[in-house]
Amino acid sequence: MQRREILQRTGAAAAVGLLGGCLGRGGAPGEGTPDDGSGDAGGDTTTTTERPTIENRSFKVLGANCGNETQTATVSFEPSKKNVVVTGTITGSDSCAKPVLAGANVGKDGALTVKVETKKKDGATACTQCLTELEYRATLSFGGPIPESVKVVHRSLGETKTVATTKRDGSSATTTSDGT
Repeated sequence: MQRREILQRTGAAAAVGLLGGCLGRGGAPGEGTPDDGSGDAGGDTTTTTERPTIENRSFKVLGANCGNETQTATVSFEPSKKNVVVTGTITGSDSCAKPVLAGANVGKDGALTVKVETKKKDGATACTQCLTELEYRATLSFGGPIPESVKVVHRSLGETKTVATTKRDGSSATTTSDGT
């Protein structure tokens, strides 16, 4: 007799364990969503904001001349073309320096960071010993929206500086530059 009682209790406990996931939270389909304690009354309130994605980038050297130490950048937004254009001047240590686009990435917050640095020209041997003002233009094309803000960072002469921080307000831009 005891054997039958043990089997009945074990069978009942197993059935509850197997159906526990089905019996617990929520009701039948169409009865709404259960309260998960998050303060959300239910329903689909998930909003997805599309992040800017860089699809294409170009970098062009506009000029190189002996001059003074100069670290500047200007950012312009072209929403109709889905472009961000950075025009700037970075200082090279001599006439063998060239500006290069060291990086361009969109952070989790959707802000674009553009990094420009100087490198020695390939095969350069005889260089004029003067600080060289290297003018450049970087054009970044986006799939989806263009970024709301852009930060431009220069790395040259052994220093890394943020030379421009720009926020887009509609189609206009406000630039703060701390270059020398």
